[in-house]
Amino acid sequence: MACTQPNLPIEIIPNVSPVNISGATIAETTRRFLFSDNPESIFSADFGSNKIITLWHDTVTGRNTVSYRAYLWHLNKTANSIKVGMTIGNGSAADTYRVENLRMQADITTNFAAQGICCAKALIGNTMDIVTPVDASILPGRVALVREWTLSPDRLIGAVMEFDLVNTTSSTNALIYRVRTVASSNTTENLRLHQGAPVSPNHPSHPRGSWSFAGIQGNTVTYNLGSGDLNTSISNSSTDNVFTAANSFDSANAISLTGQWGARYYVTVNLRNTSSTTRRNSIYLNGRGGIYGGAVRVDSGATNGVPILQPFTQGVLIATRDVPVNGNINVNLIISNAGSTNTPVAILCRTQ
Repeated sequence: MACTQPNLPIEIIPNVSPVNISGATIAETTRRFLFSDNPESIFSADFGSNKIITLWHDTVTGRNTVSYRAYLWHLNKTANSIKVGMTIGNGSAADTYRVENLRMQADITTNFAAQGICCAKALIGNTMDIVTPVDASILPGRVALVREWTLSPDRLIGAVMEFDLVNTTSSTNALIYRVRTVASSNTTENLRLHQGAPVSPNHPSHPRGSWSFAGIQGNTVTYNLGSGDLNTSISNSSTDNVFTAANSFDSANAISLTGQWGARYYVTVNLRNTSSTTRRNSIYLNGRGGIYGGAVRVDSGATNGVPILQPFTQGVLIATRDVPVNGNINVNLIISNAGSTNTPVAILCRTQ
């Protein structure tokens, strides 16, 4: 199982009005990130007269090998079972490609938030399951099926997956390819037979896009012990919105990923004690936009899940540090937000 990490206990915390993090930059620039969540709810109308549709897609030029993370979040709202999957089309006339190092956490479920937390744990904890592609090899001019899932009505596929796409014929020829998330209106269709453009989004805010990076590096949060509570808002859609439609592949049809689900968020909390005695600091995570869940790792410690938190006054304690006189301590956090839960999330620093 890819997400057996324990959840942290919920605590009651004060409702401290947050301030936005001062800014953020991109991280994990060696891995592309494909996010497929629109149409999130797939209706019969999304298929129209088509038996198979493209939900989202990506490609890049000039690369012999490409590493990917993909996040799929799709709910069957038709009256019948459908299939959802990922395919890769090989546009080369001569070169064979291969899908390698496929790792995944995926489940078909009606418990959406629980699956979102599971994906976040597997991502932060590096515990995604090693799986075999349906088609590992992609012959010239052919389409390969990476994975597919059958969804009965009102079932969701939630998946985070990573893999490498490699040109196994030539070490110099660039890949000519297209990755697609696709859906069929019935379970008998061969998803390899479709290579269309994405359908129109059916919701104005559910995100979709493909980016040349897979993480966020937040600016350092500085907290002076004894200065009162400090609650810093991240994934706030304002000061750290790096996954924009404008910098996505196919930007005209992308929608910004303000909630940053499926990404790792790196941020350092710098604790400073200018008093004449050792002081203790506690750091909590708390939701600010509705129910929140996810996963977190502190420094080189273990990964822990963040269970569903009600907004404002529920939190989880993620770190406690004693800071000596005139001390200066960094606490390094990696956070992943759970699909089906809400952002922003805030980092609350308190002096005990």
